Amino acid sequence: MLLRDFLNEFELDYAQAPSRMKNFRFEKLKNNKVIIIGEGNDTFTRAIIYSFLNLNDQNKLNIEVNLVPISEVDKKIYIADLLNRKDFKITNLESLLECDFIICTGLCNKKIEDSVGKYTGLINLYTNVFESISKIKFKKFIFMSDYRVNGNIPNKLIASEYEIFSNSNIDDNFEQILLQNLEALCACYSKQYNFNYNILRCSLVYGPFISFSDNFLYDFIKQAVEEKDINIEERNLSFVYINDILTAIFYVMQHCPHNKVFNVEGLESTVCSTELASLLAKNNLINAKINILSNNDNKSINNLAINSLKLRHYGWNPEISLEDGLILLKKSIYNSDEIFIFEDTYQGKLEEVHNILLAYLLEIDRICKKHNIKYFLAGGTLLGAIRHKGFIPWDDDADVMMLREDYDKFIKIVQSELPSNLFLQLPSTEKINHQVFAKIRINNTLFSTKFTGQFLDMHNGIFIDILAQDKTGKSKLSQKMHIYATLLTRSMVFNKWGKTDIKTGGRFPIMCKLLNMAKNILPMNFLEFIQNKVILLHKNNKKSKYLYDGMGRNLRRGAFPQEWLKDVIYVDFEGRKFPVPKEYDKYLTYLYGDYMQMIPVSQRKLSHSIVLMDLGEYVNFKIN
Repeated sequence: MLLRDFLNEFELDYAQAPSRMKNFRFEKLKNNKVIIIGEGNDTFTRAIIYSFLNLNDQNKLNIEVNLVPISEVDKKIYIADLLNRKDFKITNLESLLECDFIICTGLCNKKIEDSVGKYTGLINLYTNVFESISKIKFKKFIFMSDYRVNGNIPNKLIASEYEIFSNSNIDDNFEQILLQNLEALCACYSKQYNFNYNILRCSLVYGPFISFSDNFLYDFIKQAVEEKDINIEERNLSFVYINDILTAIFYVMQHCPHNKVFNVEGLESTVCSTELASLLAKNNLINAKINILSNNDNKSINNLAINSLKLRHYGWNPEISLEDGLILLKKSIYNSDEIFIFEDTYQGKLEEVHNILLAYLLEIDRICKKHNIKYFLAGGTLLGAIRHKGFIPWDDDADVMMLREDYDKFIKIVQSELPSNLFLQLPSTEKINHQVFAKIRINNTLFSTKFTGQFLDMHNGIFIDILAQDKTGKSKLSQKMHIYATLLTRSMVFNKWGKTDIKTGGRFPIMCKLLNMAKNILPMNFLEFIQNKVILLHKNNKKSKYLYDGMGRNLRRGAFPQEWLKDVIYVDFEGRKFPVPKEYDKYLTYLYGDYMQMIPVSQRKLSHSIVLMDLGEYVNFKIN
């Protein structure tokens, strides 16, 4: 059973987080054996297990995942989910002689009872764990600890890994003593038995359906939503979303030096209590009034702030800000059955943007019907029509596509048909513009991407993309050569326009140097002429039965059969009917793979990097 068959969309998001890391060599984990030591019943241990099993689901890495529970495990938690999988089993350390990695969740964010009996019990338990792993051959041991190892940090200070704060009450700080001793045990056993380790000290870990007995945030959010009044002490706090803890574990496995301690805190996630309350109020995440209890005597009051500068220095970067994480957490608690979106997108104006785009899709539809022009919804708009019966909730543009003969006909007649508030944007209608495809822009609006924002003398209004699907070669070789030539000529135009160098990630440096020299010497109109000639190279090739997206973002996906765009059917889209390819399933599979699987919840941001937006007179736009 695949993880996506039983995990909800929030759980699947964190399980897949490590697989989305860039520049991580996942092939190095192929056929690895991993041991995870933890309580087994807790959600943190299971999150780590899921992250490895997901790599098997997505990348077929054949990683063997072994759970070694340190206490009695409730197998009912695992039966439906995992026990039937061949890549997962519950076992004990004595039966394991060799593996690649061992991860122990330790006491990370877990409540510790303040008693001598509990202290000695835990010391004995983890002594036995270290004794057992010292008999196993492995590459690296990762031991999870947390912020409490620092004790009561003086007010307003943020702790680094090796700082020891003066604290007259250290003898009374039971958690600090225990965690420091467990970390010391790890270092001592490593030295005696010569194994590699890393310690990860987490800040306050939180996330949907992730519970920690020493983490107040989940209950605090529930209480703040449901009660009228809630009190919180003024102090510094560091948080980290579960996605970022999992990526940190994987990063340390492969990229960090051995026998080091690393703090882990999230993106923009170290705040004071007042800032936490402000984030909750700003995003309408609470109903309660939060009272901040001031620390007037300025004593040390268990501040919980740490930094992760060292881990970031080695290249790891968190991705989930505290603001986004709080929104995800609250949504998971109260709206787990709804499709999640970040509702604050575009300051709450995304619905108006969708209304505007729909109105002008209807205008394009009117023109095409009047002139007998065949067109289809394209890209994310097509995907939205099939999967959502409307716009993808986090999409911010609209795309249509046509066969070349229909595209040329549309370009000839559209200017005479467009109402006065719309503008057809082509290099021929606006000299400063060098986009390879047509856009219909809405006058007196501003919807500028980071790139087009460099050219504010150009029309930067809300836009709909109009793309042609062109013929390509008959054979695989001719198709590959055509695509490659298109990539090169498009790159020369685009990079000359943006005044940037052509790069290929460090590959083909000589070719890049030659292309950059050519683009700098040759005039733009000549480069565009060559680009268009290349795209239309097979326009009259009657033997070829293949198309390619020479104008669009799907160029690298290669050729596809032209019969997929032969017939039209109409589907529901935002309560209207719009044309899509009859073979939309084949076409969408070619574009997106399993297109019914939505992108992870934490990534449901907008598809364009819109940096300037002004809806002008359309700010309260409604379709009549």
